[in-house]
Amino acid sequence: MQLITSIKWTALSQITRLMIQLGTVFYLSRLIPPEEYGLVALSTIVMNLAYVFSDMGLAASIIHKKNVNARLLNTVYTINLAAGTIIMITIVSTSNLIESYFEAPGLQELLLVSATIFPVIAFSTVHKALHEKTEDFRSLAMFEVSANLISFIVVLLLSHFHPAAMSIVIQIWCAAFITSILIIRNSNAKVTTKVKFIASDIKYLFNYSGNIFASHLVNFLSRNIDNIVIGKVFGTATLGIYSIAYKLMMLPITNISNVIARSFFPHIANRERKMEAKIRDFKTGTFYIIAIISPAMIGLSILSAEFIAVIFDNSWSGLSQMILWLAPAAILQSAITLCGPVLMGIGKTSALAKLALIGCGVNCMAIVSGAMYDIETLIKLYLIATLVIFTISTYTTTKLIGIPYNSYVKICIFAFIPTILMSLVLLSVQSELLDSTILESLTICIVTGMISYVLFFLPALKLYKKIRII
Repeated sequence: MQLITSIKWTALSQITRLMIQLGTVFYLSRLIPPEEYGLVALSTIVMNLAYVFSDMGLAASIIHKKNVNARLLNTVYTINLAAGTIIMITIVSTSNLIESYFEAPGLQELLLVSATIFPVIAFSTVHKALHEKTEDFRSLAMFEVSANLISFIVVLLLSHFHPAAMSIVIQIWCAAFITSILIIRNSNAKVTTKVKFIASDIKYLFNYSGNIFASHLVNFLSRNIDNIVIGKVFGTATLGIYSIAYKLMMLPITNISNVIARSFFPHIANRERKMEAKIRDFKTGTFYIIAIISPAMIGLSILSAEFIAVIFDNSWSGLSQMILWLAPAAILQSAITLCGPVLMGIGKTSALAKLALIGCGVNCMAIVSGAMYDIETLIKLYLIATLVIFTISTYTTTKLIGIPYNSYVKICIFAFIPTILMSLVLLSVQSELLDSTILESLTICIVTGMISYVLFFLPALKLYKKIRII
């Protein structure tokens, strides 16, 4: 029951963020050209790397450890503050070099503004981890919803007077800053940098968090090698278009599957729960992730041409073709998101690090090989690489927690069947609307797709429960 409550509050936060992100993308895409979005994508690469170093898996160590004393909290707090300060100084001092490397004028300004948030985030990391450890996702949801709404108002005002990439960066900065302040002000924890480092604490943090940090670092390269290569080889305009396509692909992952994954970790890490219950939750979570995300992504893939024509202008040509290939990758990546929390929850962080390393190697080979041809080939190879990573990651996870892999695959297939039926209906309706306007066709298809999916999914869900698929 606690897991459902956690998912509910985390979902509230993520849905709010989703609506704001969509609103920002749709509104600013007509004010800001693809080149500006390319600059934001390049700055995001640097920020994502900095985020990996700002936490280093230390927050997860607090959630995982059964009994956490004040000394360990102070140790993590001190390390995070030091890391946040060092990261800020490093980004500021190297921002000019980064701008020169990517040959992207204006990138330095974005990095200078973004860098200042890391010390603030460091102040709140321990407090946030304690909220998650006690599964107090209600408070976190309220903080994040408030921060996202305020930051959205800020970006609307800024873009009205000065539409540029800096507006998006300031929006991200405001959301992070306000969230951190609210978390700190509403925390009962008393932490200080006056701490005596103890060998046993450092050993625990290194053994547990070290593998998480390594996996996050490798995952950073795996998830950002495409932006790095595209920005360097094809330029900021192509990167800007790709970043929007990728963001649309990632929306269900960051706002749906990550909702479940974020709530899953403290739930799985609870040592009082039996493994049988954890396995059941993993199977159920996988089913619902695929059942929720697959119709959205396949529907977007089928209607991508109409969707782009209505929302974006002619400067975003090529976006539709990218979405066509990235949408199936989103479904596979969404299913993988539960593997990490489950492996961390049962203490198999070394396996997590190894999977990240393998996935990074597969992804890098696909991206670098695709860059030798064109952007479409690169994206197709990215989809193939994602399928390979999905197979390896899910097979390893199911083996470690004791689920037959054919049973896991059966769950995935059954979850996807209603989406297949919806797709057939959608394609049939789409072919009958060739003489309609684009907006009429898109509206009718969206409504038809939603209704047909519900009609297919509800009877299927009832049947699956009856025959104990989930």
